[in-house]
Amino acid sequence: VVFIDNYPSLRSAHDDMVGIAHLDSLHRTIVDGPAHGITFVLTADRPTALPSIVSSAIATRLAFRLADPFDYAHYGIRAADAGSLSGNRALEPSTGREVEVAMCEPATLNTIATSYAHVGFGRGPLPIRVLPVTVRMHDLGEAPRPAHAQLWLPFALADDTLAATGFALTESECALITGPARSGKSTTLSNIAKAAIANNAHVRVIVVAPRRTQGTNELTWTGPATLNDKVTFTESLAQAVEIVRACSDGYHLLLVDDAEMVDDPGNALSALLTERRSNVWIVAAGRADVLRTIYTHWTTAIRRSRIGLALRPQLEIDGELWMTPLPRRVIGQFPTGRGFLIADGTTTLIQSAA
Repeated sequence: VVFIDNYPSLRSAHDDMVGIAHLDSLHRTIVDGPAHGITFVLTADRPTALPSIVSSAIATRLAFRLADPFDYAHYGIRAADAGSLSGNRALEPSTGREVEVAMCEPATLNTIATSYAHVGFGRGPLPIRVLPVTVRMHDLGEAPRPAHAQLWLPFALADDTLAATGFALTESECALITGPARSGKSTTLSNIAKAAIANNAHVRVIVVAPRRTQGTNELTWTGPATLNDKVTFTESLAQAVEIVRACSDGYHLLLVDDAEMVDDPGNALSALLTERRSNVWIVAAGRADVLRTIYTHWTTAIRRSRIGLALRPQLEIDGELWMTPLPRRVIGQFPTGRGFLIADGTTTLIQSAA
């Protein structure tokens, strides 16, 4: 049973583009819920406060004393018949009966709950799991590979499923990771490199890291020694592109940290992006506030794939980088590694592995 008190206030609090989508989902649940054992109890200050799709699905109504006597006409009740209503008394429109809602003491509620203890499946409610603040790569477990993914890079847990998620890239797609300082960008790049080698055969990782951080230094690898030769460090895009062009076999994942500090003076990377090679992918990480102001930067081509990760974002404006609006209302804070995974115009709240 779901209780929503003062539905009009809930509706007015979610009157923006993102909130309307959530309200539509709520309305569908109210309409379809009874068939699945979900019952809603709503309150409102007037009959017209409920949208028609919700109002038409309500099976039982109680009309208490209303501020405007003419509102009773929506229930087929004459204002004169409701004149005696006060306190907890109400009219039931379907039968015309006058009822009074009981005021229960805690002990009475316990007695009622005990009398219904045998109803149901003999167990308590399912536990509600939440997105953890800290996630390790081994917490992701075996991440099922999406059918369409040519390169599968799981590095986080999704809030809606608490299952592994990440970038599922097809031919020549790119991804952009943004966030302020100490939001987890470099650590995420490190985990993407590990995920690339662990989940994809014949992948070589090239890292452009102009300013080594703890996250990118981990790319020297702490795992099996056989993986060391699959990661190459360089400090310029030109060198990275040369490595890619020198070896046409297998797959190449180019990771660029501090992208706003990396230039492409000879347009080597821009030329590689134009070729749209099916065995080359690029994931870049940088500060959103800087990248928004650099209109001719090579990351502009990266953004066209509309795939990325916004860590600790500015919800009002960061979504512009992918032409995808971010949810304006988020419960809780954004710890390090938390943000929105963006793909195909949709967003998913995630916690990246540390």
